[in-house]
Parts: sequence; structure tokens; C-alpha cells
Amino acid sequence: MIRGKFTSTVAAFALLSASIPASPTTPLGLTLFGQAHLGLSVIDLNFAKGPPYYLKGATGPLTEARSTPATAFDANNNLVTCAAFVPCVVGGKLWVYEARTNLFLNSNAPATQTITVVSGSVYTVSFYGTGTLTLSGAATQTMTGSAYPAQTVYSFVASSTSLTATVTVLGGMQYPQVELNPSATTAAQAFPTPPIQTGATSVARNASQVSLATQSCANPSILAIGTPSAPIAYVPDQVLAEIDDGTINNLVSVKKLGITGAAVSDELISGVFTRASSGANWTTGTSAKLSQRTTSTTNTAVFNNSSTGSSSPSGVLTLTHLLIGQSTYALNYWNGGISRVALACGSSLTGY
Repeated sequence: MIRGKFTSTVAAFALLSASIPASPTTPLGLTLFGQAHLGLSVIDLNFAKGPPYYLKGATGPLTEARSTPATAFDANNNLVTCAAFVPCVVGGKLWVYEARTNLFLNSNAPATQTITVVSGSVYTVSFYGTGTLTLSGAATQTMTGSAYPAQTVYSFVASSTSLTATVTVLGGMQYPQVELNPSATTAAQAFPTPPIQTGATSVARNASQVSLATQSCANPSILAIGTPSAPIAYVPDQVLAEIDDGTINNLVSVKKLGITGAAVSDELISGVFTRASSGANWTTGTSAKLSQRTTSTTNTAVFNNSSTGSSSPSGVLTLTHLLIGQSTYALNYWNGGISRVALACGSSLTGY
């Protein structure tokens, strides 16, 4: 096993190799059953504990395709900026969000402004700390903040193409943001994402695309812990983790279903779809566990180590591409924090 102290973010995400210990337990406390402890692939990305990660079976480094910076808050409510192409691990979680653009200009020096919006589209206005934003035009609302780190949020369907945000800064307004919710059709489906800091022009943050190449993994078992930020009513499914073969025809994923919030495991074998529902639902803003176990005849989903459901696929999956917080199938982003993702091939996992 490799142990070490990393001095940079880049070094922390370099590929780490480790030998499977004699006992069927990983260094981070997962118990292995089946054949994994004999030397097959086991990956444990425990973001809550940080590197070194356990990557037996990975064939490359953990990568992030997001080509713009991203932000997240640490445990002390300080805003941390993550560089482009670097997974945004802050406060013990990997943060994964869909693409958004902040239309509020000069966000570090808030001032009254008029913003062009699209009539009929859904927007979210938010800020942290004290102060008042009075909206008029495309929406009518007075937003009054509270002491930092409290966040004030208002979502609306634009009634015209012009939104005026009148600012009263009472000494503490931070990170004002106006962002289009591209997948929302109602205000109830909308939500804010982490701050995107702007200057004289609007600024976009690209979607996170975190992945890891693996050795061939037959009959995978995935376990994950995540905290969704999107409301239950949000329409797209939100994928916590997925392993596939680089196509949309063969994959296994654990996810939160759109609209209902159901915790499920989906499987595609040669394009044939089956779904195992755990019988339980995610709660927005609450950390929970969802695990999945694949055999040649069963796909099982387990939520919070208790609620269980299964389906009956037919065939053996051999997969090589682990995605975290997104899906190859439809690019359905997790939109929230991920504390841990583990993968075992040909075995099940406990102690999670």
C-alpha cells in the first residue's frame, strides 16, 4: 500500500497503485466478499478522508474535463476556487454541477443593474449575507438577506426579457448570482449552484465531468454517498456514479430519479434496460448511501443499508469507464456533493 503526503492538488490526484492486503479489507474500511480480495479491481475514492485513494485496478488518473474554474465552500464557509481540469474536492466532498452562467455583473462589488433574460425561461437569483435585492420587470420580489453564511434564494419564470435588480448593500452582500436553470420548467424545479464570480461581463462555469479508466470489470458493485442539491421536483435524473464501456449500450449506474427522487440502480446490457428501485427516496440537502450489486441474473439497489429492491437482467457486463456525478447515457449531472464512491469487480462490499 502506498502512503504519502501530497503537496499539491495535482499530485493528490496522480494515479496511486496499491496491493490488495491479505485480509479482505481495504485501508479505508471496506470489507470485500467474493473474489475482490484475491487481487481483482477495487477502487475506493473516499473524498471525506482525502488522498491517498485506493485504486487497485485503475489504469489512469482521476480526471476532470471541466475547462473552467469552479467553486465550493469549505468547512469554515470560505469560498474555495478549484482550477480548470482539476476535480473540485473541498470540505470532504467532490462537487459536481451542470453548466451554469452568472448574469449578474461585478459580483464582488454589487450594484443596481438591468439583466437581459429569456421570457418564459426559469431563473434563480441568490446571494449570501445581508443586504437587499429588489427585482422588477421579468420578476417582482424583494429579497432580504441575513448574516453570512446564510443564503437568500428566489426562483421565477421570466415574464419579460428584462430583469432589473436594485441593490441595497448593507455591509455584507456577497456572491450575488442570476442564473438560468436550463432543465427547469417551473420555479419549484429550480435551484442555485455555487458562486460564479464575475467582472464586467457574465461568466460561465462548464459542467463537471469526472472519470477514471479501469481494468475490465465484470459484474461490478458500486457504493456511493452523496448529498443532492437539486429539489426533488428537478426533472432530469441525477447520476451519483456509473461504470460503462464508453458507450450508451452497456452500463450500470446509481442515481436519483427526476421528479420523484427515487433511489435506483439502472443497468443496460446490449441496450436492454432494467431498473432496480430501492423503494426509498433521496432528500435534498441530506447525505445518504446508495449501493448496487450486479450478477449475471440480478441487479440489486440498497439505500442507506436498509431499503432494497432488485431487477432481473440477463448477461455478464464487462466495463472499463467509471464516471462520478454524471452519465455517458444522458449527461445527467449529480448537482451536489459526493463524499465517497467505491467499485469492486465480481464481488460485493460492506462496511460502507
